[in-house]
Order: sequence, then C-alpha cells, then structure tokens
Amino acid sequence: GLLLVSPPLVIGGYSFLRDDELEPYRGRELYLRAGAIALAYVLLWATFDRVAPQVVQEGELHTWLLLLPPFVVVGSLAGLALDLEFGSGLLLYAFYLIATILLRAIAGLGWVWNLGSAG
Repeated sequence: GLLLVSPPLVIGGYSFLRDDELEPYRGRELYLRAGAIALAYVLLWATFDRVAPQVVQEGELHTWLLLLPPFVVVGSLAGLALDLEFGSGLLLYAFYLIATILLRAIAGLGWVWNLGSAG
C-alpha cells in the first residue's frame, strides 16, 4: 500500500514546498526523483516497523527520543533529491508521516505510538 500512496504524497508535498525561484521539476524527472524519495520513505517505514517494537518501551518517552531523530534526519535529507532545503525536506517528511500514520489507523493497523505495548 505504501508503494502506491507514497509517490503522490511526495509530489503533492513538493508542489507546495518547492522553491519558487528555481525551475520546478516536471514530467519524467519529477516522477523519478519523487519515486526515489518515496522508496526511501517506504524503506524508513520498513526499518521503523522492525526496530520500534524492540526499542520502544511502554510509558517510556525517552525510548521514543532515542528512536525518532535518525529517522527524521534521514527522511528530511531525502528531500534533497528534489532540491529542497533541509527545513522544507523536514516539512515534506512530516506531511508524509502524518498522512501515512492516519492511513495506517484507517486501515486498522493501529496507531504507531502503540507499538511499544505490542512488542
């Protein structure tokens, strides 16, 4: 499912976050770059799903503080493929995370922050 929704989410976010002073990516180049970012985001989710249950402990906020920063940094850096600055890359990744967390809940997979109690 993530492979289907990730590219449109990246393209949609890029349309709002791109630098207006730069020529926007279009067509094949946009799709290839957005596809690369989408693949990076899907791989981050796959890694998170494997690592989070082992690291996150129920009721222990500091375990989330140890887990999240590497994912956020890598997700933000992925935006460089579309010539986004780090801050815009962070906003793109945040938009992606919010959308996919909501889709995950709608699909009945539960909320991400409940992983600690499942692991």
